[in-house]
Amino acid sequence: AMVKSTIRMKLRHGDNLDELLRDLNAVLCELLHSGMFVTFACLRVNHDGTALFVGAGHGPVIHYRAADASLAFLESQHLPLGVSPVESFRAESVSLSRDDALLFMTDGLTEVFDHRGEMLGIQGFQEIVRANAKKSLPEMKQAVLDEVSAWRHGPHTDDISLVLVEIS
Repeated sequence: AMVKSTIRMKLRHGDNLDELLRDLNAVLCELLHSGMFVTFACLRVNHDGTALFVGAGHGPVIHYRAADASLAFLESQHLPLGVSPVESFRAESVSLSRDDALLFMTDGLTEVFDHRGEMLGIQGFQEIVRANAKKSLPEMKQAVLDEVSAWRHGPHTDDISLVLVEIS
């Protein structure tokens, strides 16, 4: 809740992503106990079609490129928030096209094990995404969650979050 509130306040003042993460990191460095941190991934799509991405210790964001059905990763280039008060953040430009999709996820979707003890991993997750990429976003999300669940043997041991965004 604290992170969401800080983000909302900063974005109301039109701060860019670099300033947003700098200030959010400063707040978290003051408030979090030692060993606590927040991973973060953010994409800002501007009205002119340009986009900026910044990640802080978060797993990769998958970028499905509709034009050639390829997958790319937007990787975090910074430490998680709350780790170092001197961390400097820099957003990078991302090229997006109409009908592209972005998948923001937590590692609970890739760090699942089958009955043989084999982890799905990012490669296996990529294959699931690729196989379902041409579906509508709601269908794709459900298919991805269903296939990860079918892979998994036993209970979930980590949180599972999946946010899909389509560029239109």
